[in-house]
Amino acid sequence: MPDLKLHIAEGAGPEEPMWCYMEAGRAPADAPPERRQPLEHPCGLREITGVRIVSLSLQETSITHAMMHAGVISSKMGPEHLLELEFDGGRREKGMDFRPDLPLVFSW
Repeated sequence: MPDLKLHIAEGAGPEEPMWCYMEAGRAPADAPPERRQPLEHPCGLREITGVRIVSLSLQETSITHAMMHAGVISSKMGPEHLLELEFDGGRREKGMDFRPDLPLVFSW
């Protein structure tokens, strides 16, 4: 990918996700027409509207806690690690749980 520069957060412990970001990132709808990808997935999902990390514990000095404090994600304590992704505000009140194969839950 031309001009791809991925930044990886330093200091993340093994108990939390590896955080990375693209400084020049933008919403897909804002991409130039020649680079724009389809905005609607064949299953009807359009955008991620919520991200929640469930973890066994979360230290106040962790990067995950900082992301939560900044309002980028939400977090809660749970019996196992889990990533919950919400699409389109969860308006359809549907979902899919990928456990036990993946620690991942979608809602839309």
